[in-house]
Amino acid sequence: MEIIIGELGSGKTHHCYEMIKDCLKINPFQRLIVIVPEQFNLQTQRELANKLYPGLFSVEVISFKNLVQHISINNNLSKFPIIDDLERMMIIKKLLEQHKKKLDFYGKSYNQEGFVEHINRLITICEQNGVGQELLTFLKKEENDSSILNIKLQDLDKIYGWFNDYVENKFLTLEGSVILLAKQLAQDPQFKNTKIWIDGFFGFTEGQFQVINQLNLQAEMLTITLPMDKIYTQDEEIKQNNLFYSSIKTLHKLQNINNQSNFNIHLCENEQRNVNPDVWKLHKYYLTINKEETPTKSDNVKLNIYPTIAIEIEKVAQQIHHYIFEQNYRYNEIAILVGDINRYQPYIGSVFEEYNIPYFLDMKRDVQTNNLVSVIISLLDVVTTGWSYPSVMALLKTQMLPFTQDEIDYLDNYLLAYGIRFRNRWENEWTYGEKDWDLDLLNDTRVRFWNLIKLVENAIKSDGSTSKISVFHMTRIVYAFLKKIDAYTSVQKTVEYYKEQNNLSLQIENEQIYSQVIEVIDRLVETLGDEQVTLTAYKQILKISFTYIKMGIIPPSYDQIIIGEVERTKLPQLKIIFILGMNDGILPKHSQSPTLFSEMDYVSLREICQNNEAKTTNFYEAFIGNQLFSNEFLIYTALTRAKNKIIISAISMEEDGKPLKPSPLFINFNQMFELEDKYSEELLFTPQSTLNKLSLPIKHFLENQSQDTQWRDILSWYLTNENWKNKATLLIQNLLYSNKQNKLLPATSKTLHSKEIVTNVSKLEKFRKCACNYFIEYNLKAKDREIFEWSTSDVGTIFHNVLEEYPKELDKIHKEWTTVNKTEQEQCLLNAIDKSIAKYNSQHIEGGRLKHMTNQIQNMCKRAINALTYHLEEGKFQPQNYELSFKEGIENTGKFGSVMPPIIIQLDNEHTIKLEGKIDRIDIYISEDDNKNYIKIIDYKSGKTSFELLELFYGLQFQLLLYLDAYLKNTPDTNPAGMFYFRLKTNYASYEQGKTSQTLQKANLDAYKLSGLTVDNQEVVKAFDEEITGTIIPVKAKKDGWTAFSKIATEEQFDNLRTYVTDKIKELSQSILDGEISANPCQLGDKSPCTYCKYPTICQFDVNDKNNKAQILPKLSEHEIWEEIESYTKGENDEQ
Repeated sequence: MEIIIGELGSGKTHHCYEMIKDCLKINPFQRLIVIVPEQFNLQTQRELANKLYPGLFSVEVISFKNLVQHISINNNLSKFPIIDDLERMMIIKKLLEQHKKKLDFYGKSYNQEGFVEHINRLITICEQNGVGQELLTFLKKEENDSSILNIKLQDLDKIYGWFNDYVENKFLTLEGSVILLAKQLAQDPQFKNTKIWIDGFFGFTEGQFQVINQLNLQAEMLTITLPMDKIYTQDEEIKQNNLFYSSIKTLHKLQNINNQSNFNIHLCENEQRNVNPDVWKLHKYYLTINKEETPTKSDNVKLNIYPTIAIEIEKVAQQIHHYIFEQNYRYNEIAILVGDINRYQPYIGSVFEEYNIPYFLDMKRDVQTNNLVSVIISLLDVVTTGWSYPSVMALLKTQMLPFTQDEIDYLDNYLLAYGIRFRNRWENEWTYGEKDWDLDLLNDTRVRFWNLIKLVENAIKSDGSTSKISVFHMTRIVYAFLKKIDAYTSVQKTVEYYKEQNNLSLQIENEQIYSQVIEVIDRLVETLGDEQVTLTAYKQILKISFTYIKMGIIPPSYDQIIIGEVERTKLPQLKIIFILGMNDGILPKHSQSPTLFSEMDYVSLREICQNNEAKTTNFYEAFIGNQLFSNEFLIYTALTRAKNKIIISAISMEEDGKPLKPSPLFINFNQMFELEDKYSEELLFTPQSTLNKLSLPIKHFLENQSQDTQWRDILSWYLTNENWKNKATLLIQNLLYSNKQNKLLPATSKTLHSKEIVTNVSKLEKFRKCACNYFIEYNLKAKDREIFEWSTSDVGTIFHNVLEEYPKELDKIHKEWTTVNKTEQEQCLLNAIDKSIAKYNSQHIEGGRLKHMTNQIQNMCKRAINALTYHLEEGKFQPQNYELSFKEGIENTGKFGSVMPPIIIQLDNEHTIKLEGKIDRIDIYISEDDNKNYIKIIDYKSGKTSFELLELFYGLQFQLLLYLDAYLKNTPDTNPAGMFYFRLKTNYASYEQGKTSQTLQKANLDAYKLSGLTVDNQEVVKAFDEEITGTIIPVKAKKDGWTAFSKIATEEQFDNLRTYVTDKIKELSQSILDGEISANPCQLGDKSPCTYCKYPTICQFDVNDKNNKAQILPKLSEHEIWEEIESYTKGENDEQ
């Protein structure tokens, strides 16, 4: 046995190739074998082809796994099938689902993402290092019985035992197959007169050591390479932080196996073979930096710190562009390595496409989002969750079922609108929303979907078991479903779609996915076919299995940059290596606590291992020692892949602004090599990248903010180049784009509006607040999707309905608000609530949810009705009308639901506007002095709405005044007493220590004070509140009149307000007719319609755009407002 040692990049592999070349010269027919890690198989064959062609055909390049398969085929190695990680994961997941209640610590976390993988890794490491279940049992006994670690070890001991029991006499693990191979070779030597090289490893499993021993006994020559910096003797102390710790231990074990006989060690010291001196220096002194050394400037080892990942990727692309076009490198001579590819992947695609850089992203493809995988998992979700809404829509949105996109979208909207969330709502014909929905179409979709899923449910029931089903039977059902929906054809259509889109990566994925999925479910049957499992367990096993689908994504072009992770991507030596994101905790990664053990667990395990070294050495070496410095070795490996240049960078902040520090390794490197000066701001690289960077300079140039003619010249180049003219023109249009849209064309406005405009006050208020919002909502008919769920606004709607129904219930028993007793009041309230909820809850939400909501509404309404009753008891007003509408229709004057004509306003010779609305309640008081009728308008409001005179003045709050005006115009013998909002409250006044029950009751009544404007007439004010205490209306008396807080106006002021508002409505209506649609919101103080606007992405109003300015409405005192209104109406009268 010959061992060739040397640092990475020192020429060990090259030395092996030269030996093979010499052997072929001596005897071209001798059997030569090269054993490498499986992931290096193709790369080694390619390198040997370049080196030996045509002698390559005499050399076998295999892995230990290939060797097992080869011997197994020729010698019938085992009657049991060999299982790999996929089958192991299936078995472990099945065992965890079966025995989860027996796990004391992991009984709840067993379903966490990655848990099964950690268990598989633990068992695999134990197998590979000769650590049997008995060692876990020993560790468990050594640990305190009551400790968390002991409980964990007990669980792991159980899982390991279940796995061994299940696999025994059924399957053979990969490590077991290697051990079996060693035994077979001992009985039947097959490698006599063979020369063997084992290259690319830095350690071996127990089974591989046994195979190596047999190969050494049989082969004519066995050569093994190991990475290390020198020859280490058996008695030399080796520290765990030694980069080559694992290789050194391997060397010593190989020496022990061979008893030092026929054992030669050759040290490769060709340290600078084809490697730049500065790059070699970084390799050599990776972890032994001399801090006294002065950092040097180097063109071959560059260190950079960039602000963000986005800038880092941009600058790397520019450097690559420079190396390719200025220094004649090839793309396939460059690689980029990062700590976490998921952090960089979103930026790489767009930036590298700008710079026309071909690249291959070496990252694990997640097929969980592939439609074929999704359709299987979603089907199982539908069945196991009782047809839950999310699972149904996930299944339909795979677009693999026989439904059109329009049918799916229409169905989705209906399910949301009517709260159809589970299976029981699918059984019977849908009849809800007959006026608004195409029920024939919906029920046709419902029946087709029902029949499709019912076939699956019936097939499951046919298995005969009520709680479990055999894996074989359930897999047949899944396969039958795929055939039923013709999944294969759907996948082929997807392949064609991505082919047309030139998306090679997804095209290749979908070309392979069908066969991969079928292979997974076939292997599931082979592994667990006879097992009985629950449907949920079957789904979980399948989900885990799909994560192990390996896509053979071959790089589409040989001349391209490879981008991968330090931990995952295996590279040959290349000329230039970029290592990005070398930040603290990211590269190298901080040791993250695995799912199975915490950091404290590792400390305890380390102590146990050190106290019982003879029994636990293997466990310690495999499970603890190897974990400590593996990241540093991976980075060292990455550094040694570079021949000419290494460019290392860190970033100073995350995209969200969170600061980041360079890693200690980066700081160490900076002891040897200087940081680069501030990165280049050069803009001119490729036409596309340059165009993307010139937006701001060109904008400044076009707006005459820049005198730099360079941008004029650049822009001129684009505009005169046929290939770029259109893109440049589009860029200019985008730069000069303004979202300002003042008016519609007259023809468009005429199409939208008839000569007689029928509207309501809420729409006019919305138009006043923002014309663009009005246009989007009422002209473009934009609206939210209806979603059937209880919300605060729903409670407010029901609350409002209850206050409408309650007086009707009183009327039925011939009672008034102030004459009904408590028992009658409560019964009337309950009846009103039942009717309101039944009216609103057309889908009959059942159970505790509805009961809780009913109780909440009952408590709220009871407080509100007590407050309204109190208002009537304390004054002299009596309810006159409820729900009085002014609109087109048959007039009637009943107590409930009266109808009056709409308000008609003539705008010009052609157009009129008809205003419609509904007044919640009108109360009347007949004066005892002059027998006049005084009326008050009450509108019920939920939320925080309150009357503001300033908002009325600016046209933001017309409602109360308009309702008052409409009633007074239709009933000439009445006079205004006041107009008010009654705000619906959802909470009690809070109790504080020292408050009496009377104080608390008064606080609750104060909360229901009417918000509005009262006529300046002492008799009328007393008709509201005899004592004028300010607890019912916002008016309070003092010796010489009213307090400053009182909201009061004379009858003349009321008349002036009515005139003013009517004219404002004319102005707004005329603006609507004129096609005003500008995004010019009114802002009053901190109130802005933009705050709760649903359409910001449509109007694109931007306060930073000089063309987008809100109308800032100045604040005025009430005295100033009345003066303005009086001046306005006086002017109007003078004109008349």
